[in-house]
Amino acid sequence: SAKEIREYWNTVSTKVSGHINKMQPDEWFTKHSTISEEDFVKEPHRNKLNILINRTNHMSNHLGQLIYLEKNKLMTGSYEIRYNISYL
Repeated sequence: SAKEIREYWNTVSTKVSGHINKMQPDEWFTKHSTISEEDFVKEPHRNKLNILINRTNHMSNHLGQLIYLEKNKLMTGSYEIRYNISYL
C-alpha cells in the first residue's frame, strides 16, 4: 500500500542520512565496495560520491516515471500507456 511504501521510504531515508552524516569529506573520494583496488587506480572517478550521485539520478528517473503514470491515470482513468512510435 502507499502507506507501507511511505513508511519504508522514511526508514531507508533515515538510515541513509545517518550513514552520510557520519562520513568525513575525504571518505567520499575513496573507492566503493564493488570496485577492485586495481580498477580504482585506473578509474578513480568510481568513488563513493559518484555512486551516490548516480543512484540519486537513477532514483529521480523512476520518480518521474511514477509521476507520469499517476498523471496519465488521472487523465485517462488507467495506468495503461500507449506509445506513439510513428517517429521511429
